[in-house]
Amino acid sequence: MKQQLLNKKTGNLKTMAFMALNLFFVTHLMAQTPALVSSDATNPKYFTEYDGKLFFNAKDTDNKEWLWSTDGIGTTAHKGTVPVDHPGSQPQDLTVFNNQLIFSSVLKEGTKWNRELFEFDGTAPSLIKNIQANGESAPAGFGEFKNKLYFAADDGQVGTELWTTDGTSSGTQLLANLALALDHSNPHNFFEYDEKLLFVANDYYFGHELYSTDGTTSGTLRITDILPGWGDTLIDEFTLFKDKVYFVAYELTHGREPWITDGTESGTYMLKDIRPGLTFNYHKSEFTEYEDKLYFTAIDDTHGQEIWVTDGTENGLELFLDLYPGINSSAPTGFTIYKDKLFFGARSAGNNRGLFLTDGTEAGTSIVKTASSKAENLFIYDQKLFFTAKDGSNGRQLWLSDGTASGTQMVMTVDPLNKDAIPEDDFEYAVVDGTLYFTADYDGSGLKLWKLTGAALNVENQTKSEFLAYPNPVQNILHVASTPENIQKVDLFSITGQSLKTWKKQIDIDMSEFAPGLYFIKITTIENHTAIKQIIKN
Repeated sequence: MKQQLLNKKTGNLKTMAFMALNLFFVTHLMAQTPALVSSDATNPKYFTEYDGKLFFNAKDTDNKEWLWSTDGIGTTAHKGTVPVDHPGSQPQDLTVFNNQLIFSSVLKEGTKWNRELFEFDGTAPSLIKNIQANGESAPAGFGEFKNKLYFAADDGQVGTELWTTDGTSSGTQLLANLALALDHSNPHNFFEYDEKLLFVANDYYFGHELYSTDGTTSGTLRITDILPGWGDTLIDEFTLFKDKVYFVAYELTHGREPWITDGTESGTYMLKDIRPGLTFNYHKSEFTEYEDKLYFTAIDDTHGQEIWVTDGTENGLELFLDLYPGINSSAPTGFTIYKDKLFFGARSAGNNRGLFLTDGTEAGTSIVKTASSKAENLFIYDQKLFFTAKDGSNGRQLWLSDGTASGTQMVMTVDPLNKDAIPEDDFEYAVVDGTLYFTADYDGSGLKLWKLTGAALNVENQTKSEFLAYPNPVQNILHVASTPENIQKVDLFSITGQSLKTWKKQIDIDMSEFAPGLYFIKITTIENHTAIKQIIKN
């Protein structure tokens, strides 16, 4: 038995070593024009990486929605054997779980097409369970927790309630009937925290409130009553910061403000009433951790919608900068850390719009590139910052930037110049196997799937690897093969995913205080590249 365990441990270490070697290979984006992936699939959405390919929902030439996949060369519509009157499988909420692609899809029951729980079996959508026979269970909002998926579904008996699945029919079960027979609880916004799953649900007496579950029926409970009586607290944007969860919520005295919770009733409270009085402002707060503080957007009656910052306390919460002085709003959006700076889209005094950056100081906040609209949809691909924006001559386009004005340019323009190549509301992107996929209409044929791909995978000098960590197993000090200047942070997690500790700009990680066992570290570089590695602590 001891020898079997030793062999298993050695095999795991070999696997990890192989993964580490693979991380020496770095993908570089060469100057390239976006290429159309397929002219057959229109209006692609729900981008999800699975089995080394991009899976998505798209319409065929008959305007029917199917599950599609691509390896970047060809595309396949996964229809299976279907009747002529099939409206399309219409997949939604694509989620990878336990080596399965799980989603909701439609099947025919009598004369109707009803949405149920499906998986992709390698060739076509396959039914996992018909939760509501002769009706529609409409499973939605999948969240993974303790080796199961949690979601909302309606079995036709108790309304839309909390369900779980392990990916099998027998393992798909109702977990909790929170609204009893009086209503649908509609659980949503699942967020794992401190070995529990937070979510929002509705019941007849308390309205939409904050709940948690430990995975059992008896352990599924309402945490607190933020808005007394029946109503919608509009809880959204769960974000982990300094071992607590921050979110926004609405109640009748203060309106919609930032809140904080540690998962208990006494530990759930409004962080600060930024705009006193009963106000209703529905905008994304976009909580983003940067330099050990939490940045977000908020509105008050003096400054409009601007950037605010907190160290996690009410006294430490303040206006960061009135970028557009007066009640005019800079309306910042898309906070993204790149090259050790916080980039975002906004407008400033004089109505200058475009891409901005900050180093966390007023003096270090400036516009990078002026455009005729705010930069939106910021993300990082192959050591470049991408975003969407308009300029004075072109419609909405995809841009890339190295963080400087001279290094910021449109990826490609279209003819006519004033045409929007990028959609305002339905832009999606995903990076799969080194290729950037995104939605665009460059050729005037409608919204299609386009790609940018590096010309080659190049091996760099191995001494420049940012992701090798040793020794492994480790007793005391774990070394990250890099320099402190290249490391943004190293996060340590338990085997269950609980955040344990964070080291900023360090390459020597002291593990001596932690008990023997398995852990995960997440290494984040200043270029915002990440790697997750399994660590054995002896």
